[in-house]
Amino acid sequence: MEIVGLDPLQLVLVGTVLEATVFIFEVPTGILADVYNRRLSVIVGVALIGADFTLEGAVPRFATVLAGR
Repeated sequence: MEIVGLDPLQLVLVGTVLEATVFIFEVPTGILADVYNRRLSVIVGVALIGADFTLEGAVPRFATVLAGR
């Protein structure tokens, strides 16, 4: 928050985008876990979270924070 310089509205938007993304991707994640296995689903999730943190750390801007979420 301090490095990117987010104001309260931007923080709320980031949280809203995060929650919407979680809601939208619950079904595909469940399908992936049912069709293949739960371990693959967890590995894909951790890889995506790592990519998000890498993107946010490399380009600390509001737009990249939203894109990463």
